[in-house]
Amino acid sequence: MDIFKKNYFDLFRLRIDTKIDPDRLEKNYKLLQEQFHPDKYASATNHEKRIALQISSFVNDGYRTLSDLPERINYILKINNFEKDESITLKDEDFLHEQIEYSEFLIDIENKTNKEISKKHIKNSDKMINLLAVLDKAFVGNNFEEMWKCLSKLRFYLKHGKKLSEAMGDI
Repeated sequence: MDIFKKNYFDLFRLRIDTKIDPDRLEKNYKLLQEQFHPDKYASATNHEKRIALQISSFVNDGYRTLSDLPERINYILKINNFEKDESITLKDEDFLHEQIEYSEFLIDIENKTNKEISKKHIKNSDKMINLLAVLDKAFVGNNFEEMWKCLSKLRFYLKHGKKLSEAMGDI
């Protein structure tokens, strides 16, 4: 079926980009679900039911992928045939030092004040904002290697930002 040949951006009628309109994604998701939800095919043949289920699953996978920034970036790399072994680590000494600094901060987080945690959280957010600008520039230039590096860093900042947010809620 033709729908399975579409990439997720085409499926949801979105331009391939690191930034998407979440309202448009949501609207198109609901339209597709209305059209292909398996419940709509309750009295259909077994074959039609199976196809509706497969399409609904495809739509759900696409929605989850495009809704999540790191997954969306990873998908853009995938549809551009850029594959990188996930076991490969970044060879960025500054980023390695930053990772160590974050780890040490988090190990000792129970001894940190709310102000110190908040300051670290703001610094983390600023790093992500700067990183997203680099990522967007890499995307525009089809520099998929740089996009992959940014994705690796983004995942780190998101994970640690969540830990910092949780710690701020605990204090």
